[in-house]
Order: sequence, then structure tokens, then C-alpha cells
Amino acid sequence: MSSSKTQIFNMALANVGSTEFLTSDTETNHVANLCNLFYEQSRKFVLRDFPWRFAKRRVALALLAGTPPTCWGFQYSAPGDSLKIRALATPGNRTPLVEQKIPFELASGGAEAVIYTDLEEAECIYTQDIEDLTRWPVDVRSALIYHLAAQISLPLRGKEGLQIASSMQSAYAAVVEQAAAANLNEGFDQTPECSFLQARNG
Repeated sequence: MSSSKTQIFNMALANVGSTEFLTSDTETNHVANLCNLFYEQSRKFVLRDFPWRFAKRRVALALLAGTPPTCWGFQYSAPGDSLKIRALATPGNRTPLVEQKIPFELASGGAEAVIYTDLEEAECIYTQDIEDLTRWPVDVRSALIYHLAAQISLPLRGKEGLQIASSMQSAYAAVVEQAAAANLNEGFDQTPECSFLQARNG
């Protein structure tokens, strides 16, 4: 995983025109520190930005003891490895359509996140926090490279970095759109939602 992370750093550095590159992501020089500073934020942003199939997970939720707020019927423990809750579903409903999506609320329950809903025996569809880059499809890794490049361009290149950041953000958006189309073609169950934006927000 370390070598993959170093490769992501070096490609991001190349995209912003850096002449310094890394042999390890554990280096402590200026460019390594910048990449490490923004990496986790960029990685999690990309995972949250679209319901990628490689990061999709579905689990039965654990009912929590106690009484939920009066406006909800049940309270569940949110998955600890979740970056974004995409939907709740009844058992056996593989891919909830827009009109089948069940209302819920994600809230803080002190030491853990809590999901409130009116659904009994709820299953949760969510984006899992996947740190291992070898599990990421190559096009989604490309999106991560562009997003990281946009983050490091200003502190690395100064005023010139503003234009570079804008270019990297545009490249990121284009790559995500292409990767999202490929992602949607990697499986089919029910009629997909009516637009890319609906899928991206799902």
C-alpha cells in the first residue's frame, strides 16, 4: 500500500509541475509533508463524492437500546467504517429506487454515530472507508491524483498555483464523470436513477 500511496503523491506532484519527487510517503521534506497533510482529506472526499461499487457495503443495522426521538420509531448504531450513508433498505430489496428510499437521520450519539428511522429490521447501504489503494479502480485513483494535486498546488506553487488548482479541479470533475459512467456499467439490477447527479448524491 505504501508504494501505491507514494505513486499517488508523485503523480499529483507531477501534475502541479513539481521537480521534486518522493521515494517513500514517509519522507519528511516539504513536498512529502504537503502531500501527507492533504492526502486523507482528498482520499475521503473522493470516496464520498460518488457511490462507487468497489466501496459499497450493505449490512444489517444493530438496534440500539433506549428511546429514539419522538419523531422516529427506531434507532440503530451506524457502521463504524462508514464514510457516507447512502440509503436504508428492507431485507431483500437489493437496489432501492428513488421513490423507495426510506427517510433516516444520521446524528451523534456520543461515542458513536446513530441512525434514526421508522424502518424496523433496517439494512444500511453505505460507502466504506477503504484505505488500501490496491482495491481502488485505476480511474478512481486518477480522480484522487487530480483532487490531491488541486489541494497542494497553492501552497506548493504560490500565486501560480491558483490557475493550476482550477485546472486540476476541472480535470477531477471530468475524470469522476468518466469513472462514474464506468462504475454504473459494472453491474445492473433495477432501473438506475434518472441522472448522474442523483447517483452522485445517492
